[in-house]
Amino acid sequence: MQGIRSLSILGAGLMAGALVLAGPAQAEYPESDREVRHIMPWGAGGGTDTVMRGFVEYMQKHLGTSIYTDNVTGGVGSVGWMTLKGAPSDGYTIGTLTYDILTVEYQNMAPVSWEDFEIIGMVTEHASALVVRAEDFDNLDEFIAAAEAEPGSVTVSNASTGGVWHQHAVAMEQEIGIELNHVPYESAAPQVTSLLGGETMAAVISLPPVMEYVRSGEMRVLAVMGDERVEMAPDVPTFVELGHDVVYGSFRLLAAPPGTPVEIVEVLEQAMYDTFQDPEFLAWAEEAGIGERWLDREASIAYMAAIAPVIGQLMADLGLTD
Repeated sequence: MQGIRSLSILGAGLMAGALVLAGPAQAEYPESDREVRHIMPWGAGGGTDTVMRGFVEYMQKHLGTSIYTDNVTGGVGSVGWMTLKGAPSDGYTIGTLTYDILTVEYQNMAPVSWEDFEIIGMVTEHASALVVRAEDFDNLDEFIAAAEAEPGSVTVSNASTGGVWHQHAVAMEQEIGIELNHVPYESAAPQVTSLLGGETMAAVISLPPVMEYVRSGEMRVLAVMGDERVEMAPDVPTFVELGHDVVYGSFRLLAAPPGTPVEIVEVLEQAMYDTFQDPEFLAWAEEAGIGERWLDREASIAYMAAIAPVIGQLMADLGLTD
């Protein structure tokens, strides 16, 4: 099955054209004594929560007022996104959008679309990966052999039925020609816990939530779903290198509620840009391996407009559309 190669290719092209922004457009925003609420549609301690909570902590210095993260979870992210959609458009509420905003839209899980929001900019883009307990499998061939020996016996976790990692796990399963037992969780954090405890045998997940355990020797990354090897795990092969056309990834954006004035969005966009120039943030991002990728508002909108139909087709091919 054709992978989402356009994620990394498109992102790189758009990144080259991303603009350095002008100075703040609206002097009265933000008021230094008013906090900005950051709606996080995924559970505390998971990969997206960890990365985006960390990002806004650095961003608040450049915005000029504090930003706090509010976890509003459920419904494959839809509860948080509906909350963001209905929030005041005064610049004091922002939220994280991830790949699953498209899952929710194409499955008609809630009346919400990425196009409802005022996109501010991109923070990360990264490949998905197949991760196991180190004691269970040494390489992808062993994993495949176990699945072939007893179809349905190998348990693979994801972060919600029909969500991004479930989609990528099913695509992997179909491309390789094996049968897996898919186990859904609410977010990456319980995925990691279940894998460490032996409740599941593998996880399709992004790398940041598991790298601590990969470095400690408790987990092993069998392969990544990128076009090429990833910087945070350069010794791990891609599925393509191993003979399997499995190329999938995800992204994280910041967005504001519908109708947020462009002058306010530009201030937020400038704060994001300034964060990406901050040596302290860049050092943290490299250490955490978050897969940072800055795209400004215009480039992020173009990215989403291009990738949305690709993901819609993937979901249709997998039988995951409503």
